[in-house]
Amino acid sequence: MKTVINLFSYCICLLLTIPLTAQVDYEKITITNLNIGNALFWTTNSEQNNATFLVEKSVNKQSFLPIFEVAGAGNSTETINYSHIDVKANESVAYYRIKQIATDGTYSYSKIIEVQQKHPNNLTVERFSDLDDSRFKGFLHVFVSTAKAGQLYYSIENEEIGLKDNFEQMINEGSNKLTMDFSFFPKGNYVIKIEMEGEKELLLIEKTTNPIMQVQVASEAHPRAKY
Repeated sequence: MKTVINLFSYCICLLLTIPLTAQVDYEKITITNLNIGNALFWTTNSEQNNATFLVEKSVNKQSFLPIFEVAGAGNSTETINYSHIDVKANESVAYYRIKQIATDGTYSYSKIIEVQQKHPNNLTVERFSDLDDSRFKGFLHVFVSTAKAGQLYYSIENEEIGLKDNFEQMINEGSNKLTMDFSFFPKGNYVIKIEMEGEKELLLIEKTTNPIMQVQVASEAHPRAKY
């Protein structure tokens, strides 16, 4: 009887230690080079024990670094779409793969996808300040990243009140801060255009009584307009 009990206990332990192997059925994985960076899209038809997707990037197809993480669906039999835009993509060629991590920590990799750089992406908006914070007192701080030093142009526009203020600033390679005074502007919708060597970032914002809220960020590349 003792042998039976021990065998039964051994079977239970064995069952408890079997890995919860994740199974993900990818319908497709695609990547597109856009003006704002490399856009990665993937679709799953079903997921089992799937905890996390980790997007990894390489410039030599050998050393990959994580750049984005999104939660998986766990267990699902529905079609689910995922996406990520690598806004800092400015290499002539880049490689991406998806690391899928199961709920027990085991993982697997998707195929490696190569993308060629067709559009310049040397100017990106990293982040901007929250004017609801009393420390800023009506000033908007926009942080931009550039691949090289040079002259940067930006404007603040509001068609409803006929406003268009133009500015220019010498910036360094890497991260830079643009400081914009919105303290005397009336409520309304504003467009901030930031441009350098044919690349333009557009920030659409709305000033309310609580001063500013972001609506949308876009990007395009074209010959520089005259200021």
